[in-house]
Amino acid sequence: MNQPHTGVFQAAILVHHVFEYGVRNVVMCPGSRNAPIIHELVAHGGFQITSVVDERNAGYQAIGISIATNRAPVMVVTTSGTAALNLSSSLAEADLLDIPIIAVTADRPKEWIGQQDNQAINQNRIFSNFVRFETELMVDEDGSLAWYHAQQIAECFTKAQFPRKGPVHINVPIREPLYIPQEHSVKLPLFQKIVFPVLECSVLEFQKYFHQANKILLVIGQGLDHPAQEIKKWAELPQVFIFHERLANLDLYTDWRSEAAAANITEEMLPDLVIYWGGPIVSKRIKTWLRTLEVPFYSIGTTYFPNTFQKSITRFVGSTKNILSQLIPIKKESLFSQIWQKAGQLSLEVGEHWDDTFIYSEFSEVLTGEWIHWGNSSVIRFANYQIKKGQQEWSNRGSSGIDGVLSTAVGCAQMGQKTDLIIGDISMAYNLNGLWQEHHHIPLRIWVINNGGGQIFDLLSGPEQFPEAKKLQTTPQQLSFEFLAKGFGASYRKITSKASWEILKNEMETISWDSIQVIELDFTL
Repeated sequence: MNQPHTGVFQAAILVHHVFEYGVRNVVMCPGSRNAPIIHELVAHGGFQITSVVDERNAGYQAIGISIATNRAPVMVVTTSGTAALNLSSSLAEADLLDIPIIAVTADRPKEWIGQQDNQAINQNRIFSNFVRFETELMVDEDGSLAWYHAQQIAECFTKAQFPRKGPVHINVPIREPLYIPQEHSVKLPLFQKIVFPVLECSVLEFQKYFHQANKILLVIGQGLDHPAQEIKKWAELPQVFIFHERLANLDLYTDWRSEAAAANITEEMLPDLVIYWGGPIVSKRIKTWLRTLEVPFYSIGTTYFPNTFQKSITRFVGSTKNILSQLIPIKKESLFSQIWQKAGQLSLEVGEHWDDTFIYSEFSEVLTGEWIHWGNSSVIRFANYQIKKGQQEWSNRGSSGIDGVLSTAVGCAQMGQKTDLIIGDISMAYNLNGLWQEHHHIPLRIWVINNGGGQIFDLLSGPEQFPEAKKLQTTPQQLSFEFLAKGFGASYRKITSKASWEILKNEMETISWDSIQVIELDFTL
């Protein structure tokens, strides 16, 4: 550790230990109460630090960094008061999608809570509903509590990684003075590596059910690290079909669209049993259909088993890879997989006019990034009607609606991953502070679907029954994305017709990835 560094002992202990536990990326929100933590991070020299002014966007940017680095732990640091509360939405998202975000909130000391001191609220346990573990360090003026802080941070990182990855919260009360360089290194306790245990169980007694079944449906939810080799072995069996949306990041069937299959289910597609694992499923059709089935359901996980399909489920606790290897059935003659594949290959009607239907059918030709990030609402639903091309894909499908979409993509792109973001106009407007970056040498293309606001409600049957309230749901807008993009230093281009779209497609190979680009697809004219 370089000299000098902060004389605030709990800040020094925190920075020392998070580095030893593998944190290399930190999203830092400016402030005063968190100044000692900032000083220690800079003095250490081992962290890549990104400054983000808006705490809500900072939390989502940390999620993006984590998913771009194989779900490595990422720390986000805020000052005290309501600034800390702004992390709540991103932590809720990280909780449901198993992203190890280390939320560190600087705080006033206890004696100043409730004394009408500015930016002083009760921050202990403010994220209780969304984190795997939470702790509050103590004010430590002489280093005598280093052993206690080391133990709390160790437990925090254990819970962030096992048995299920997810966010944790460390609250750090700090007394003034905040700016006291320490000329000599704080004596830190020895670091002890934690080896995370692995849960396993025997599934041999269930093999007979899988061997007997003539029609097996595997349903795989959102994820980045499903065991591809084992899944491929299952997919080669004719009596097995693997239903997966593009967010599962699997490429198993040629010219197959998940939502087309979900919209064309026949009696021949009914399974004998279902096995499920992974994150959320987008399609309401497939979830509703699965809930109607009266067949055995199985799931694989660690200690987190959501009952999305409202079934009595046999739950396998352990490694998905190992359990799939044990359960794989013998090959049978069957048309089950073939029937499902054909259902997902049915042609889709493409609009003749310049509209959403047309553009989604054309996107695969221009989305050339290493990552594709999809917005929520109508964006991800339209995406599931299209063929996946092989890139890593993501969407905030844990708890988030339109918040955090842009910042998550920025976080991914700032790690050097060329990233395409497809986002709706309302979501873009809501997340504009995500463009507020220290530099713009970030390989990010933002495709704004401007249909005048909230088109998702045109896809639902309910809102049309209340036309007088529709404008309050759809939030029509007349913003200038050109001025907004350029105001944040991003380049801008507007596409308003099939003709201008064709021109753009012909130029895509020559457009550089060296900065943030906003491409507005305007369907309102």
